Parts: sequence; C-alpha cells; structure tokens
Amino acid sequence: MYDKLRMNFVFTAILLTLLSSTCFASAQNCLLKRLNQLLAEDQKFTLINGGKAKHLPNGTIVEGSIIKGGIQPHYIIDISNPVFTPYLQFADKVKASPLKFWEKIDVINDVIRTRIFTRTDYDDPKYIKLLAKFRNAKKDIPLSAYVKCGAGVCRENALVAHVLLERAGIPNTHIYATIERKAATGPYYEIVEDHAFVIIKHQGQDWAVDPYYIGFNGYLLKDLMRARGVITKGTKSPIAVDHVEFRRILKINDFPKALVPAP
Repeated sequence: MYDKLRMNFVFTAILLTLLSSTCFASAQNCLLKRLNQLLAEDQKFTLINGGKAKHLPNGTIVEGSIIKGGIQPHYIIDISNPVFTPYLQFADKVKASPLKFWEKIDVINDVIRTRIFTRTDYDDPKYIKLLAKFRNAKKDIPLSAYVKCGAGVCRENALVAHVLLERAGIPNTHIYATIERKAATGPYYEIVEDHAFVIIKHQGQDWAVDPYYIGFNGYLLKDLMRARGVITKGTKSPIAVDHVEFRRILKINDFPKALVPAP
C-alpha cells in the first residue's frame, strides 16, 4: 500500500508565480494581530506554538506558509464540517477495535493516503487552484476544503493525522520541523526544507508518524534527530519501511503559531 504514497518536493516555476504578499510579517506578529481582532469580537483564543502542539481542537487557526513567503493561507481546523464525519466515524471504530497499537496507526495512515489525500504533489493543479482561490479572497482556508478536493501535502496530511489519531485514542503531538534530505545512492541531491508530521509515544519512546513521507513514518524520533541521521539503518516500528535516503531533523521549529479556542 505504501507505493500509493507519492512524494514530490520539487518547487516549480508555477509555484513561484503564486507567492502571496498578503502577510509577510513575523509569524508571531501575524497571529497576534488576528488574536486582537478575535478578542475584540469577544472570542476567547490562546496563542500557542503550533510547531510542537499536543492538541489542535476544532476551530483552531494555524498559520500557513504565507507568513514565510509561501503559498499556503492560514488553516482553520473545522472537523465539525460534515466532510470529516465518515473519517471520524472510522477513527471511532478503530479505537473500539481489537487491533494492536501499530495496526491502528497503520490503518489511519492508510485511509489518509488512499481515501483522503490522493493528490499529494505540490504542483497538483487542484491544489494550486484551491490555494489561489483563498489567497486571492484574502481568506483562511478550512482544512475541509483540502479534504473535499482530495489534495494535500505534508502540512495537510499532518493536521488530518493529528485529528484522526487523537480521535482513535492515540495521543500525538503535531510537529513542524526543518529537515535535511540527501541522496544515499545515485544522482546527488541535497534538500533542506520544512516538514510537518506527528509524533507518538509508545513504550517510553517517541516515534514519528507520517502518512506523507515514508522516510520518517515509523522511525524512532531520536534516530531522526541525531547528527548522522538515518539512511537505511535505524530503529523501526512495525509500520516503517526501508527507505534508502539520508534524512534527519535539524530542528523542531517554533512556528507556525496557532490560535486555539477556549474549551
């Protein structure tokens, strides 16, 4: 099933033409302004670091890459939208099932890859069109909008994984990190980029769970964070597959910021 996961980290010229100038302020100042607006409307929100967040509930606003010159508008986590209903029900069934711990994670990952986000390229036309629509309207984009069109890259995959794993009774932390990838064999390449995934704790160890990038999925977090990273050897969970590529986490970011509604 893992061959259904498509990875494309090449930013083409078409992306560059879509960079928005709506908000290039610092990450903190951008959402601080939004927080002040919400408080003025008597809506209670708390500003947190979404780069390492244990709970991003319904109604949370998460900064998009637009604040760093990217193309993604701010996200609204709207799991109350009916488009999420069948997936939340599925997660409920997973929680109640006799499946083992890693099996539950595996089936959640699989439904994200094969049912929710089947279009996973950054330059996918539907993805580009959706982002442009909300940026041009100067609006935040509901997570449900990505689900409806079936298009999502690492950030959308991680947010949905965070929601569904939590619903399935598996606490997890949403992570946004700067990572390095480079060739272990064949033609050389080296890429440093931001990447979203989640981590779970199992038997006292932290593990990466990543429906988007198989090089992280099911690998031990401390192995990914060591200077020598992971190529083929690393402590793997039952859901991990061999992946011949050097990868490591350079740092866990203190962005994006997120506005979390009061309970």
